[in-house]
Order: sequence, then C-alpha cells, then structure tokens
Amino acid sequence: IQEEGADMQAKNHYRFPVDKEDILGVSTDKSPAHTGPLEHAVDFCFAKWGDLSVEGKEIYAAADGTVVWIKDDSNKGGPDEKFEYDGNRIVIKHGQGEFTAYEHLKHNGVIPKVGDKVKTGELIGYSGNTGWTYGSHLHFEVFHLPDPKDKEKIQTLKVYFEELE
Repeated sequence: IQEEGADMQAKNHYRFPVDKEDILGVSTDKSPAHTGPLEHAVDFCFAKWGDLSVEGKEIYAAADGTVVWIKDDSNKGGPDEKFEYDGNRIVIKHGQGEFTAYEHLKHNGVIPKVGDKVKTGELIGYSGNTGWTYGSHLHFEVFHLPDPKDKEKIQTLKVYFEELE
C-alpha cells in the first residue's frame, strides 16, 4: 500500500469508456465527491451541469477484464449527498491489481453479469442519473483495494487514456 498522498499512476492502458462524440466535457475536479480517495476520478459529461435529462449513452469497457461487482437496481439520484450510495455501478478487475468503476448508470442498464469477461470497447451499459449527481455524466475510476461497500478503502489512480497519447 502506498502512503496517503503518494503519486499513484495506473499501470494499465485504458481507452475512453464513452464515444468521443457524446462527450460535452471531461472533468477531474468539479465534483464535490472527487476528494480524498476519489481525487483521481474522471467525469465524462454528456450535458451541462444541472441537466439531468440525458440518459442512455453507451458505456464501454476501458480495458479487458472480469466483472466483479454490479449494482443496477436503483432509480434514485440527484444533486444531494443523500444519494451517494444509490448510484448504479459496474466494477471490472484488470491486470496488475487494477480495477475500473463506471457509475451513475441507468436503472437496469447494466449488460454483463458478475464473472463475465469483457474486452476493451465492449458495450457494458448505459448512462443514467442514479446516485449523487449534478448532471448527466459517467463517473469513471481506476483504483486499487476495491471494496464497493466501503468507498473509503478505494484509492483512485491517475489514468492517461490512449486517445490522449
């Protein structure tokens, strides 16, 4: 385990988990939730902040891996911390001890099942507005030490996407 605050860089190569033409913006610092262990999370925005109307954008696996956790039974969300644990989410395990998470997915909008192997670029779900959200976006993380039920144990890693290299 690296010390808190240590520079942590993802070792695997990742692709954008959404179509470039669907992205209105990319943010790493606008969310009040992107602090502490989530400081390196990335939001792919599909609408202006405050617009909760855009749903159904396709979400893809950012790298090959195995689905290890899914939540897609929530239909609750909004711009309040009380919705923090209502976000629908997929967690995929990759090589080198890294995991990716895709959050705020549509109610019943997850395609694979736990244990399924997915390939880079494979459709895994659809965007929604579940959980603590200020607008239609995909919250994306690369991290070590996953415990989906205790987000405080997750430490996000800095990620550079193939599209930006």
